[in-house]
Amino acid sequence: MAIEMRQQMKMSQQLVMTPQLQQAIKLLQLSRLELQDVVRQELEENPILDEVIEQEEIREPEQLEQREKEVEPESDSSDFKEVRTSDIRTKKKMIFTPKQLDYFGDDKPMDDGTAKVQSELDKAFSRTSYKPLDQRIPIGIAIVLGVVVITFLAYRLRLILKMGSLSRREALAGYMFSLPWLFGFVVLTVGPILTSIFLSFCEYDVLHSPKYVGIHNYIELFTSDRYYLTTSLYNVAYLAVIGIPLGIFTGLAIAMLLNSKVSGMSGYRTCFYLPSIVPVVASAVLWAWILNGDPNRGLLNAAWKATITPWLHLDPPGWFGAAQWAKPGLIIQGLWGAGSGMILWLAGLQGVPQHLYEAAEIDGANWLSKFRNVTVPMLSPYIFFNLIMGTIGALQEFDRVYILSGQAGGASSAGPVDSLLVPVMYLFNNAFKYFKMGYASALAWVLFIIILALTLVQLKLAPRWVHYEAEKK
Repeated sequence: MAIEMRQQMKMSQQLVMTPQLQQAIKLLQLSRLELQDVVRQELEENPILDEVIEQEEIREPEQLEQREKEVEPESDSSDFKEVRTSDIRTKKKMIFTPKQLDYFGDDKPMDDGTAKVQSELDKAFSRTSYKPLDQRIPIGIAIVLGVVVITFLAYRLRLILKMGSLSRREALAGYMFSLPWLFGFVVLTVGPILTSIFLSFCEYDVLHSPKYVGIHNYIELFTSDRYYLTTSLYNVAYLAVIGIPLGIFTGLAIAMLLNSKVSGMSGYRTCFYLPSIVPVVASAVLWAWILNGDPNRGLLNAAWKATITPWLHLDPPGWFGAAQWAKPGLIIQGLWGAGSGMILWLAGLQGVPQHLYEAAEIDGANWLSKFRNVTVPMLSPYIFFNLIMGTIGALQEFDRVYILSGQAGGASSAGPVDSLLVPVMYLFNNAFKYFKMGYASALAWVLFIIILALTLVQLKLAPRWVHYEAEKK
């Protein structure tokens, strides 16, 4: 039995230890007496269970040792998982009293932990059954794509040579200006894109050659790991649905104030634009201090305790230290950099023809009617642009979340109860913390499909509400 356990543990050490797996293995490895001590300490530290502890005492260690001899597992390695699981259930039921079992729940946590450990062990054992990816397949596909690209470029060049002299010079000038970007895209971007497609169907940990697993990464993403996928998508949907309209409204409001003709306006515009050029890391560190999770620390908490607490008897919120306030805090931090969008809104406001406002005034329109019937329709292309870019930016959120959630400091979760877990953060952890490059590549393509679908939907709906001044009906 001991030899079998050592073999299992040796194989488990080859796994990439995620926090959830580490906790499950630690729980399964506890002896009865160790588990009793851990639970007793937790119960004593929890004031809610003081009454339960006084009424129901934990069994004595002598009884546990006697029972342990009775349930000693046999040496048959084939029953390793079942015997150990049953042993743990027996241990749990004999250590806790009925009221304590009601508090901690039934055997589901034990079963979930056992299933997670067994799932990771199965992955480790099944690695040898996967066949290495045949390198001829990606090389052949790359050659075919290269031939297609060269054929397309030759066709375009033939069309250009058939043009007139003036049109030919303009076309060649356009290609020459775009040549640096095209060169960088082909050399530095196309390769990683194609590689990620192949890796999404493989198991690849950087240290070993990739092994073909089919659509297993995608199945795992939508089944056993769907909690992380749904949590990250919910968090980013919250940031997009609330943060994008607030960002658009704030940037437009600032632009309308700065569009006034008063002295010193250039200085005001500079002050509002400065936060947008502050490095993201510096901005995140600054706001981690302003919106501190500790109510006794932080600039905003101090102002809150000096004003709102005495008046309304409301304590400061937890901000980045509380799950319900982490995402609102991130949205507030994003509004601080609204000056970057202010420049775009200011350009749009100055491009609205003045004769439209004059015609509205002749018709007796007030400032609200002019804003609703003139300003907003003329700014609809800018609203549309900010909506698309805001949606893509929300789905690609990473840098400031990496700082504010504590992941940069080695935290095990992205904010309290994964309240700041976003898709790119989940992708980054799997790729560069757990070295699951194939799984991360599959997640990257799922994220790409989501972004593409949302962008196409917005482009499809745009003609219904976006107005372009020069368009022909």
